Amino acid sequence: MTLPTRLEDITRAALQALVTDAVRERKAVEYKRDAWDLKSDKGKKEFLADVVSFANASGGDILVGVEVDDEQKDLPKAIVGIEVADEDSLKLQLQQIVRAGLDPRLPHFELRLVSIDGGRVVLVVRVGRSWCGPHMVKESGRFHSRTSNGKFELDVREIRAAMLATEEVGKRMAEFRADRVARVMADEAAMPLPAGAKFVAHLIPEASFEPGFA
Repeated sequence: MTLPTRLEDITRAALQALVTDAVRERKAVEYKRDAWDLKSDKGKKEFLADVVSFANASGGDILVGVEVDDEQKDLPKAIVGIEVADEDSLKLQLQQIVRAGLDPRLPHFELRLVSIDGGRVVLVVRVGRSWCGPHMVKESGRFHSRTSNGKFELDVREIRAAMLATEEVGKRMAEFRADRVARVMADEAAMPLPAGAKFVAHLIPEASFEPGFA
């Protein structure tokens, strides 16, 4: 069981299904019972490190307000929610922290608050995989990524490899476009095109340029 692709389709029932189906934490999902202490620098840096770890990996969701099992720390036990005084203010605060605290800025970052019983909510932080990274937490100067075992800090070798991978993606995109435009100009497109001026648009998934992607 996975969460809906569209953020607006995530409901209390969808969250409860994670508990019912015993969906453990993995590379693209992290559970937190309590929210970050955004009044402290430590809390802000922890939040940014969590967010950037998803962006520098394969993207995913942080679900705040989900209690995990005492023994099996990666297993969700209950949807408990968190108390939020002003939902709009919280969203704005989180967005501002991400915008100011990461370098370069994230291209894909979304928030949703899902209401549960007692006026409490589950905060869903969705971070898309970034193709313009690796991203760094400005204040700490550190880079983070994640595996199925959770968040970890990148070392110098891993940072260098991530930067080279980003450059390679940009190069592959440019080469793809140049090749396709050349084919169109030479009347070697996938389908016959009328003579005269043409407008060419390439709409393809970013993941298509990932090394090894078929």
